[in-house]
Amino acid sequence: MQNNILFHGSCFGWLISISIDGVVQMFNPFTNISYDLPPLSTIPTIVDYHPELTDEEYTIMRFAFDGSTYTTLESKSSIQKTWLVKIVISSSPSEDMMALAIYGEYNRLAWCKFGDTKWTDFFTPEMFKIVLEDAIFYEGKVYGLNCNAKLYEFDVTTSIGCITQVPMPDDPYIDVNIKYLVRNVEGDLLMVSRFLNHHEVPGIDHPEVCNNTVKFEVYKLHKIAKKWRRIFSLGDYVLVVGLNSSICMMPFSDGKGNWVRNCIYFSDDDVCSQSTEIVGGHDVGIFNLENGEVHKLFPNLELLYPPPIWLFSQNIIS
Repeated sequence: MQNNILFHGSCFGWLISISIDGVVQMFNPFTNISYDLPPLSTIPTIVDYHPELTDEEYTIMRFAFDGSTYTTLESKSSIQKTWLVKIVISSSPSEDMMALAIYGEYNRLAWCKFGDTKWTDFFTPEMFKIVLEDAIFYEGKVYGLNCNAKLYEFDVTTSIGCITQVPMPDDPYIDVNIKYLVRNVEGDLLMVSRFLNHHEVPGIDHPEVCNNTVKFEVYKLHKIAKKWRRIFSLGDYVLVVGLNSSICMMPFSDGKGNWVRNCIYFSDDDVCSQSTEIVGGHDVGIFNLENGEVHKLFPNLELLYPPPIWLFSQNIIS
């Protein structure tokens, strides 16, 4: 792969790459096969793209909190790093495959089908205020989880969102952390909440915030009651979260015949912090749900760029 490529998604053995010129691709490093997804320039809030310009290639539509809009000019480097936060796919490439893109300053949600040439927005009143943190294909539907731990169901056939909402758990700190959606092996929908601490490091114009994971909490959705209820064990399984599509899978061996169960493997997915190339990318490790310990893979780093991403072959996660 080229040096100007960033990865903002992985699943089913496929990496989702974004080039400096806005080309979005699915790439399988195990087979060396790639397929195009719609380019960055077709994201709904990108008004125009002029590659011949310098540092002002993209015209971006932004939202004020009252719903009014305005435009700004942005460089292709900035848009590559930050505008497309994460891509989730429904399956390996096929005629039935769909992809979801969390994008923009308010983490909106767009979708495409395999072979489409542009991204389509979900029409949702005040979508710019929802701020999604993860999305998942679950039981034939699309679900998104926002920063307040509210679960939204989206209808792809009409591109309308907010059909149902599940309120946040009774936890005063649940809205200040990163959250993920995972389907476990029993078919339940889990919400994984990642807690961070922060410290400042010197920046160019101002201090930058360096994040470090300190713990996780896991909740299971009770569909009938429409409530999240906390669980304290994953049993014999592990979760893997980050810029990848969040997954539940069998545990890994530590190489000594021991199988590390009941853990959460995490990577750094704070694309805004990483974009400065001063901090970020380093927050990678394993959290043990049984004893609450965090094992950091890069404990002495504050910057690891481009950030690593979890990737598993189709055979491992099938």
